[in-house]
Amino acid sequence: MRDLPHLASLIFNRPLLVRSDIGRQLIDAIGPRILTGEAVGRGEDRTSREMIARGGRKLPGGAYMERDGIAVLPIVGSLVRRGTWLDAECGMMSYGLIRDATAEILMDSSVRGLMLEIDSGGGEANGCFDCSDFIRSASAATGKPVWAHANEIMCSAAYGIGSSAEYIWAARTAEVGSIGVLGAHVDVSAADKAAGKKWTYIYAGENKTDGNPHEPLSDGSRARMQADVDHLYEMFLGHISRNRGLSTKKVRDTKADIFRGARAVKAGLADEVGTLDEALEAFAEHIGGEE
Repeated sequence: MRDLPHLASLIFNRPLLVRSDIGRQLIDAIGPRILTGEAVGRGEDRTSREMIARGGRKLPGGAYMERDGIAVLPIVGSLVRRGTWLDAECGMMSYGLIRDATAEILMDSSVRGLMLEIDSGGGEANGCFDCSDFIRSASAATGKPVWAHANEIMCSAAYGIGSSAEYIWAARTAEVGSIGVLGAHVDVSAADKAAGKKWTYIYAGENKTDGNPHEPLSDGSRARMQADVDHLYEMFLGHISRNRGLSTKKVRDTKADIFRGARAVKAGLADEVGTLDEALEAFAEHIGGEE
């Protein structure tokens, strides 16, 4: 197992834009494995398998050419700021990969439009908004439209990315939304004591050891973490409000809830319900109508 501190830093003591149950699963399942040094296995490359099954031409970032000049970029798994070996080992996808793939795809002369096929419960807050803004800017600069399809999960940071599209489709059972921020702290001080371990930090700067797992979270540390979560929440609300043309109040009133299919359309978080094939057919008609 490599780079355990990096993996731990992606999960603990930082705000995440991730669906709450997925956040709990990461903390409950991966967290103890990090702390005990257990290996994290390699996941299956779903996007390559599906690209081959659909017979499309391979494009950057695991994307493929589907039909009528429409490229499909699958965004699958937990989202992280930087791509590392964790992408393959833990089923993660980086904002850097999404950004770079989007740029290359939209600059391809054979591409007339890009469909983001999203199946993700979210991930890191860092990098999410910049990636989403880049997709909008790249679409405007190239004059090529970007649509998104929730197939079957587009939650939290993944919704932040999907909101960059000018039109959002959702499968009938798709889960859309979870516009909120989640943080976690693990306290292993009792386990340390039971194991006969005592940690001593030598540091300078009053808040330098805030959030370390070897002592209970102090009131001051908790307050600072909560303030950071609240700040990111306001940023998230503003981001979705701008991208979807909704009032900040309406986005806040979702209370980070998850909306399936038609309910997502009713809430203003999606525009239409249908399968990926139906969305691609409509996208082809839309592009054709622009000519």
